[in-house]
Amino acid sequence: FPSHDNATQTESPTVAQEVKILKGEKANMIKVKYGSQYQCGYEYNPITQQYLRLTDGQPHHDLPANQQIEVTNVAVIEAPHKIVDQEGRRQIDLLDGGKGYLFNYGVMEEIEWKNVKNMIRFYKDDKEIELITGNTWINVLPLVPGIKESVTYE
Repeated sequence: FPSHDNATQTESPTVAQEVKILKGEKANMIKVKYGSQYQCGYEYNPITQQYLRLTDGQPHHDLPANQQIEVTNVAVIEAPHKIVDQEGRRQIDLLDGGKGYLFNYGVMEEIEWKNVKNMIRFYKDDKEIELITGNTWINVLPLVPGIKESVTYE
């Protein structure tokens, strides 16, 4: 896969100036499986309008603050993975784009992602999706078993 050694970020992601709620399916609880050994999740809090991050079913805390991690936009994307050594380390192709899910305000929408000027951007019907102001957590899954098999939400 091509290298990003000389990559620079020159533009900020598109951020919504007004609230634009996704037009998708209800998603108050998200589970993302990374193989058989690791699972993360997100539980939507309608009061703060953020997702609380979980690791293997337990709250995932930011150690310096000792507070559970809260996320405004959660993205789950799939990308080609290649195992590069005996330890199982992977090289991930983040250049070609692919399928994904975007979650915010307790809603999920199927999206496409693209690498535009070395930044991951999200699209629906060939139009860029504006993210909600706040932080964004991007989960990257391999193509096999893929997003449909590795992600559940309700």
